[in-house]
Amino acid sequence: VDFVMFLKAGLAVSTSPDKKASFSGDTPLCGKRIGVSAGSASDFLVDKLGKECTDKGQKAIEKSVFNSSTDIVQAVLSDRVDGRMDDATASSYFEVTSKGQLVVLPTLYEVAP
Repeated sequence: VDFVMFLKAGLAVSTSPDKKASFSGDTPLCGKRIGVSAGSASDFLVDKLGKECTDKGQKAIEKSVFNSSTDIVQAVLSDRVDGRMDDATASSYFEVTSKGQLVVLPTLYEVAP
């Protein structure tokens, strides 16, 4: 049997269109308020990325933990957080269903086939 890789997935950050430009540079999440789902891969990854920020002398990531993805979406839309980190496919779903209120940033984290 031959397996063919057809999808690479990972974690992605989505934000409002007016904040998209502020997520730039080599460490785009440093100093940002990021919402994550409790106990998810993004919950632990934001801790790791936040430490990398402080190790480089930059502001840490301010993590907010939520119980559901829809709560994080509402937090982004109401400006309680700057962005949300979630699975890339879920992020793309919320980008489409938000009708332009959310955009997914191009950087993927923890990429795996």
